[in-house]
Amino acid sequence: TYVFQTDVSTLSTQTDENMVKFVNFADTVKEEVDSLTNIELTRSNFKLNAKLNIQQGSKFSVYLSNSGNDRLELAGSGILNYTQSSLGDMRLVGQYTLKEGFVRYTPPLMSEKKFDFVDGSYISWNGDVLNPTLSIKAVDEMKANVQQEGQDSRVINFLVTVDVGNTLNNMDINFDLSTNEDVTVQNELLSMSPSQRSSQAINMLLYGTYTGLGTTANMSGNPLYSFLNSQINRWAANTIKGVDLTLGMNQYNSTTGDTKSKSTTYSYKISKSLFNDRFKIVVGGNYNSDSGADDNLANSLLNDISFVYMLNQSGTMSIKLFRQTGYESVLEGEVTETGGAFVIKRKLSTLKNLFRFSRKKTVMSKDVISSKDTVILLEESPVIQHKKD
Repeated sequence: TYVFQTDVSTLSTQTDENMVKFVNFADTVKEEVDSLTNIELTRSNFKLNAKLNIQQGSKFSVYLSNSGNDRLELAGSGILNYTQSSLGDMRLVGQYTLKEGFVRYTPPLMSEKKFDFVDGSYISWNGDVLNPTLSIKAVDEMKANVQQEGQDSRVINFLVTVDVGNTLNNMDINFDLSTNEDVTVQNELLSMSPSQRSSQAINMLLYGTYTGLGTTANMSGNPLYSFLNSQINRWAANTIKGVDLTLGMNQYNSTTGDTKSKSTTYSYKISKSLFNDRFKIVVGGNYNSDSGADDNLANSLLNDISFVYMLNQSGTMSIKLFRQTGYESVLEGEVTETGGAFVIKRKLSTLKNLFRFSRKKTVMSKDVISSKDTVILLEESPVIQHKKD
């Protein structure tokens, strides 16, 4: 865990005390001392080769504030090779791949934002230590009340995705907006251009609004609920250790037929990892004050539940059992999905290598290789061509 002592908002106002120097060019004493120091460093011929192996399960936390309310948490793996020449040139080669993690930050004049990193995002170094290549995706889930002409209002989850690419010194940042709970809204988003979806994503982040073709969506209409959400989640993150807990409370303008009213929704999500992060449990649910039925409350407490078990430590093979509830606009109601899945992740050049877990090794006997023989090995092939002089 690394604690960032300086407030992030004050970084831009800091200056270097030695920004301006007054030098007497007639003074040659300092130049002679510097030249002698460089000669001694060169003669030392000091070289450094270091290999850092970050194993699966390693977790890093960076506190962007002393209290830890704004922080960054990472979990992933990778292999990094660091070299330093006798002249002091530093090089770093390798890749760090993210498995999970999040960044929680409260921008000025905005509510708290939490982006969860997408599995498979990575940071790659190809020499320059301070200018790595970035391929990072993070998603912020935001609830909003959707209203369409002639239909009842409904609450769905919008997914605001930020995609960071290119190098650190020349970053490309793109925003996107999607949803996996409403087919009508998702089709509207797919019909837009990438720039239009980016504008909709920024509007959702800044103002909590979405405007489509005959569709509008708004987040909580009461600022008090946004403040309570941020304070409760901060308290849970600093007090409850070992369990990821997210609580939500929002108020919306509900429309049912010709009747308009205000409804309040309560939601929660709990996740816990066990057995060295090999087994993970996620439980979530939500409740709408409009329903008011006891049986509906009991069913809503376990809307989403999933069990994930990693068959190997790297997490490339896993088994998942799930039960999730979402709103389907085509069927005009809630749909519950229950099932299981076997997940395998592999890097493939062609689809036929999906189930090829091992490669044939080329074995050459001693009598094949001699001083008068010419042996040609075909890469990734067991074929050996032998020619006699």
